[in-house]
Amino acid sequence: MTSRPRVPRGIRNHNPGNILRAGQNWRGLSPDQPDGEFCKFIAPEWGLRALILVLHAYRRRGIVTVRDIIRTYCPPTHRFPDGRTIKQDTAAYVRFVAERLGVPEDATINVTSRVVLRLLLPAIVTKENGQQPYPAAIFETAMDLAKVAKEP
Repeated sequence: MTSRPRVPRGIRNHNPGNILRAGQNWRGLSPDQPDGEFCKFIAPEWGLRALILVLHAYRRRGIVTVRDIIRTYCPPTHRFPDGRTIKQDTAAYVRFVAERLGVPEDATINVTSRVVLRLLLPAIVTKENGQQPYPAAIFETAMDLAKVAKEP
């Protein structure tokens, strides 16, 4: 008997950015929240919408370079609400995202641009889950839900 590969938690929870439960009342949250650490959404579009809004909040705080965005999103040491800590390879994450965007690690990026988000979101999903299973239409719907302006 062969076992099926386990689906990553972020994909199972429709939370491909692995957004932690921190008391936010995100639109599109599933009524059932079985995961004690990470949000569960009703569909991946809603999880991606939340990720976009996190990125927009960073921009409002002046966090605008690839390095600063990823260091904020995935700090080298992460502390969970229960006090546990884990070490994360943030430098590798920064390199990966910068390469996917085709920009230097310290480049300023505009996270309100669909052009940028079409590259940035799949890069984050890949790094967070080890895979990126979503078609482009899912990302477009998420950007619509987040009210990201369409290019002329």
